[in-house]
Amino acid sequence: MHWIDWSIIGGLLVALIAIAFYVKQFNRSVADFLVANRSAGRYLLTISQAATFLSGVMILAAMQRDYKSGFAGVWWGLTLIQPLSLLVSLGGFIIYRYRESRVMTVPQLFEIRYSKRFRIFCGCMAWVSGILNMGLFPAVMGKFFMYYFDLPDTFAFLGIAEIPTYPMLMVAELSLAILVIFLGGMIVVVVTDFFQCIFCLVSLLAILFTLASIFNWDQVFTSLASAPENASLLNPFETSATKAFGYSYYLIFSFLLIYGGFVFLGGQGYAGAAKNAHEGKMAAVLGKWRYMIQTGMLVCLPICVFVYMNHADFAIEAQEIRETLSSIPNEKIADQVRAPMAMSRFLPVGILGLLGAFLIAATISTDDTFLHSWGTVLVQDVILPFRKKSFTPRQHMWLLRGAMLLVAVLVFLISLFMPQTDYLPMFFAMTHGLFAAGAGIGLIGGLYWKRGTTKAAWSGMIIGGMLAGSGMITRILWKETLGPWIMTNFHNLGWLDNNGEFFLNGQKISLIAALTAITTYVLVSLYDWLILKKPAFNLERMLHRGKYAIKSEHADKITLPATGFKAFLPGKEYPMWDKILHMGLMVWTFCLFGIGIGAAVVHFFFGGIPDSWWIWLWKNMVYVFGTMGLVTTVWFLVGGLRDIKRLFATLRTKERNDLDDGRVIDHQSLIDTALKAEDLETTTESED
Repeated sequence: MHWIDWSIIGGLLVALIAIAFYVKQFNRSVADFLVANRSAGRYLLTISQAATFLSGVMILAAMQRDYKSGFAGVWWGLTLIQPLSLLVSLGGFIIYRYRESRVMTVPQLFEIRYSKRFRIFCGCMAWVSGILNMGLFPAVMGKFFMYYFDLPDTFAFLGIAEIPTYPMLMVAELSLAILVIFLGGMIVVVVTDFFQCIFCLVSLLAILFTLASIFNWDQVFTSLASAPENASLLNPFETSATKAFGYSYYLIFSFLLIYGGFVFLGGQGYAGAAKNAHEGKMAAVLGKWRYMIQTGMLVCLPICVFVYMNHADFAIEAQEIRETLSSIPNEKIADQVRAPMAMSRFLPVGILGLLGAFLIAATISTDDTFLHSWGTVLVQDVILPFRKKSFTPRQHMWLLRGAMLLVAVLVFLISLFMPQTDYLPMFFAMTHGLFAAGAGIGLIGGLYWKRGTTKAAWSGMIIGGMLAGSGMITRILWKETLGPWIMTNFHNLGWLDNNGEFFLNGQKISLIAALTAITTYVLVSLYDWLILKKPAFNLERMLHRGKYAIKSEHADKITLPATGFKAFLPGKEYPMWDKILHMGLMVWTFCLFGIGIGAAVVHFFFGGIPDSWWIWLWKNMVYVFGTMGLVTTVWFLVGGLRDIKRLFATLRTKERNDLDDGRVIDHQSLIDTALKAEDLETTTESED
């Protein structure tokens, strides 16, 4: 690291802290702290949410995956996962109705839809799942920065010798995130994450141009073409031997993303922060577009690392890295640090610091959002439902801060002591499945099926959570304890072992748990409806539709939005630009589907596609996504800055209501009852 590299990182941190201190003045209520007082515009939400999931640990997880699957794996993301996800967003699936409910957390919705006890139970489950899911974040990034910055194992400070570097990096990472949250909750998070993401996108573009000057296409395709048979890094239809990340991984991922993606509460503050339901829907649509472009650009990093490690032109440097990796006893950790070790050797001065700052920004933006979310769940959905008397706004916000600090301490301890036994994408799927396996159908059924019952939600949640939890424990204990004992005592169960690991990975465990939970929810609901004759739930009241509508909650005062297939088409809420954008993205989605289906038809019915065609395709796709990334960054930057200006103007004058704190009485949020009473009073006065 040159002083120029350190200056880039220092400048980023100073700017981040300065922005946070400026924005904190707008935090004046619990609703401000939790959901930015439901005042954020689409571009601000799109970019800020991008920062949450453009995390350092997610980037490393993607690099770990893409290093093994190459462009072939990206194919399934671009022609299957992303189009499906974008299509679902265009229809406003979940996000529209969730924002209509005006809740601050998913468990709060569960109290309105089902019961208070179910809210508390789901709050506990979500909190435990979230803590475990985030548990490896500091560990992974601490290891990354150790190897990327080539730091010593220990250092001396103020006369104290032998201070371990790795834990101190984790402390620094979490401390920066806690500082951002403490200053102003979701308002500070959404604004600082916006600027961090813009910095990341600009940095990524600069890094891609640099990589293009270091590696040429001949080196890239010569390296990728050397993959073993049926483990192609170019042809997605020749990947049956690809370890862990073959086409089945992407098929399962697509289902789990649509089914349980929304009940991943790590970024739940954003789901309730939109100005109205339509704005939240458009933020989700633009977010999928942005994520697709981001994915197309990010794949270049692991591809270049693969070239560096496997091409003859870099054989000496690669051998040095392999020797270092061989000294790391944990195979999964060695797999994670390969990329930072390689990049720290081939990136030039300035770009080395830019990538480091990029990953620091991505890490902080994710940590602050996740700490905010899991602290919120603990207070709002575990503690608050037991309270008969409300907290004062000051007490409430300080309790939230304390809960977020507790989450940071627990995450630090988990990172310090929990072993890594699986690939990061599999670990995240497994821990997320603890809550999402049962909560996914509880949320979908609760929002879309008036016959879904409380008993069904309990049954699906318990069974899904038990299957996911038992699978996770088995996976963790298998290699060292459980597997050897079973292999020794039950020889006929040898099929359970997969080269020393449990035969089901984290993703497949989550899939089984989710499908079982769905079946359970449907069967129990049908029993309650057809046999016990339980009445249907009033969805219109929960969603504030029709006669239950609250003013200003829908664009153009629409009280009955389109449903069914009509929801996929631009409706009355859409101004002309939104209609053009919606239809353009719809065409883009079907084009990607068409390309994927066309390639599959040629492969299976016309003798396959030669590698030369795939080489031509990937080369041009990189150029396309690079150009789109540049245009989109400028477009979203302008829109986001406009939204920030409007957010500040709104928060300066908006009247706060202390009842807007997440409490629920008789299946209605306390604040919604008050707002409906105000609307009724206003209407009566107008008629008089």
